[in-house]
Amino acid sequence: MAKLFGFVITALVLLAGPAAAQDRVALVVGNGAYVNAKALPNPINDAGDMAAVLKELGFTVVTGTNTNKVEFDQKVREFARAVRTAKVAAFFYAGHGMQVAGKNYAIPIDAKLEGAADLAVETVDIDQVVSIMESDPNRVNLVFLDACRDNPLTRTFARNLPNTRAASVGSGLNAIEAGRGTMIAFSTAPNKVALDGQGRNSPFTAALVKHIKTPGLDIAFVMRRVTADVEKSSGGTQVPWVHASLISDVTLAAGDANVATPSPPPPPISQTPSPPVDEIAWFFVRNSPRVEELTRFIETFPNSKYVDSAKASIAALQAGSGATKLPQHSGSGPSVTDGFKRIPLASLGAEPTQLGQYRAWKAYAVLRDGSRECYAIAASELARGWSGPVLMISNRPAKRIRNEISMANLDFRNDTALTMRLKTRDVLMWVRGDSAWPKENDDETIVTAMRSADDLRLKGTGKNGKPLEFTFSLKGLPDALERSARECLEN
Repeated sequence: MAKLFGFVITALVLLAGPAAAQDRVALVVGNGAYVNAKALPNPINDAGDMAAVLKELGFTVVTGTNTNKVEFDQKVREFARAVRTAKVAAFFYAGHGMQVAGKNYAIPIDAKLEGAADLAVETVDIDQVVSIMESDPNRVNLVFLDACRDNPLTRTFARNLPNTRAASVGSGLNAIEAGRGTMIAFSTAPNKVALDGQGRNSPFTAALVKHIKTPGLDIAFVMRRVTADVEKSSGGTQVPWVHASLISDVTLAAGDANVATPSPPPPPISQTPSPPVDEIAWFFVRNSPRVEELTRFIETFPNSKYVDSAKASIAALQAGSGATKLPQHSGSGPSVTDGFKRIPLASLGAEPTQLGQYRAWKAYAVLRDGSRECYAIAASELARGWSGPVLMISNRPAKRIRNEISMANLDFRNDTALTMRLKTRDVLMWVRGDSAWPKENDDETIVTAMRSADDLRLKGTGKNGKPLEFTFSLKGLPDALERSARECLEN
C-alpha cells in the first residue's frame, strides 16, 4: 500500500457489489462430544444450522462434525483444495478452542493435552486455516469462531507446563489481525469466555444464522445486528468481537436490505463509527510544530474542514508567534515540554495503524523514528468522531513511557479545578490549552482504577465560565490496553 504521507491511516474504499454465489466455498466444523473434556451440547447444532444457511447462500460447504484430529485435518485439506479458485471463503468453527503464546487452536474431540509437545499433534492451528484462505489476495474471507467456551483442557494443559510457560495459556481466544480482504469474528471479546447457550444454538450462532441471510445486508451490518442480539440475550456479559480489513461490499444474500425487517440497533457504544481519515490525520498532526507536516495535510485533504486550522497554524509558525505551542506555565507540576510530549505528534514516515476496536476504545500503533508507539484512544460519549474530547493512554517503550494518560480537544479554562472522577477515586488534572493530564505522577495506579470502572467523568469550568462535564465509557479499555501492550511492550 502506498503511503500518502506519514500520519495517514488507510481508508477502506467499498467498491465491489455482492459476491458471486458460484465462487463461494466454506469450511464448517462443530465439535461437541469431547472424550477428555466437558461435552458441549450446541456445536453440532451450530455447525449444522450454519452449514445449511451457507448452502442456501450458494456456498459449497465442507462439513465436519465431532471430528477427531485425523478427521479435522482431512477436512482442512479438502477445504484447501476446494477454495483455490473461490472468490469468497468462509470458515465457521464451534467447539472448544484455546490460546497459547498468542496463537489460537481448535480442539478435536479426541485431544489429550498433557504437555507442551501435545499442542502441535493434538490440535488444529486456526492461523493456518486463515492463511489458506488469505493465500489469494483478491479473495474475500469470512471467519466465524464460536470457540471461546469454558475449556477444562486449557487448565489441565497449563498445569502441566513449567511456571514460566503456563502464563502463556490464556482464557478464550487471542485477537487475530485480519489480513487484506478478511473479516474475523469471535463469539465474544478476546481473552473472554462465551456462553454455550440454553437453547438449540449458542447465542452467537443463533444470531449469526438469523441475520447473515438478510437480503441485501452488508456483512458489516450483519455483525452489528449479531452483536446487538448477543449483548442483549447475555445481559451485557458477552459482546462479540470483529476485526475486518474488507476492501469491498460483502452482501451474501441478494435483495434490497430496505425490505428486510430491521433488528433493534446496537447500543450506541457498540456502533461508534470510525472517524473519517482526515479527522484521524488531523488529530495526530494538529499540535505539530513542523510546517511540512501541516502542509502535507492540506495537500492530501484539500476539502477537509480542518484545512483552515492547518493554514492558521502554518501562518503562526512562520510568523514565529508560537500559536500552536502550549502556553507558558509557572509553579509546580509538569513542564510545558512534558505536557506537550503527552500529545502524540506524527512525524514524516510514520503511519498510524488501527490494531483493533474494543467497544468504545480503539488501539493504534505508529512507527516513529524507528521505535514503535501504541495508543488506546476513546472519544467522549457525546462526541462525533475525534473532533470532541479524546482520552488517550500511551505506550512509548523507547522513552520508557508506559500507560501514560492524556486528554485532548478539551474546552476547559486553564485555571479550572479539572477533576477526573472514577468509581474508586478522583484525579486532579493539569489543563494547558486544549489538553490535560493527571497532576499525580501515578498513571499506572490510575489506569488500574480505570480498568475496573464502567466510565469516568471529567468535570470543570468551561472557557465560557460555565460548568462543563464530559463522560468517557471505559468499556473495552482492558482489551485495548492488552492489545497495545502486546504490540509495543512485548515485542
